[in-house]
Amino acid sequence: MGCYLTPGGLRRLENRINKPNDSWTEAEMADEAKITRNTIRTIRQKPRKPVKENSLRKLFLALELTLEDSDYHCGQQEEQGDERITVSPDSYLYYIQEAVTADRVPTRFLPLMVSDINEIMSNAWRGIFTDVWERILQEETLRVTARKLICDESDDQRIQGLLFLGTGQDAYWTLDCLLETAPFNRYDRSARSFRGVGSALMARLVAEHTQRGFRLPLLLETSPRAMPFYKHLGCIVPPASAKPNRLILPQEAAKRLFAQVTDRALSED
Repeated sequence: MGCYLTPGGLRRLENRINKPNDSWTEAEMADEAKITRNTIRTIRQKPRKPVKENSLRKLFLALELTLEDSDYHCGQQEEQGDERITVSPDSYLYYIQEAVTADRVPTRFLPLMVSDINEIMSNAWRGIFTDVWERILQEETLRVTARKLICDESDDQRIQGLLFLGTGQDAYWTLDCLLETAPFNRYDRSARSFRGVGSALMARLVAEHTQRGFRLPLLLETSPRAMPFYKHLGCIVPPASAKPNRLILPQEAAKRLFAQVTDRALSED
């Protein structure tokens, strides 16, 4: 069966060229980079041409990378620009930016672990909802739907943001959700490590909503302090809303956000 690299898989190959292994010689690095660039060029010029899974594994192995499930898919090629969330949203890469250089940095969502409590309770991370996160960590029924945002293939392995996906089962499940950016990444901080962490958390929420089979828009509740952030994403106050802290993220704004953060198109059709 033919296989196809995803946009995330292509980016991992490209990033590997720019961040070679220290053990390689200069000649080996040049050869590997040339092979990878030629492969990427071929795949991009002929996106509907399938590649053998074994060939992909050999290519990634040559570059000392592990071929992840999110790097490729087998079967019929997906239509470009029209993709549904049919796999775990955790398998995608979500991009944030270095605050100083504005370089894009790939991140992943991983399950929140009991051992993470030490970092979350530390002075460096202690945030607005620290007590809530402590409770979530201690109760397994809550912890199973909690996620942490971690930089992918980076020396910085701090938790960049936290997301609780709630326990609700209907279309209003998002009202039980909670997201928090690490204190060193908040949009109102002049000296922060990364930008776009809040957007990545929201994109993951959009992906979860679609993966569960619900249609957009997304219904949210927030605090007055965070209102500017959500309005910046395109959230609006629902007509005749009796709750001033309740917002909706319209369909087009949600799709735009998801595409910006993941380089993927979102379709509900």
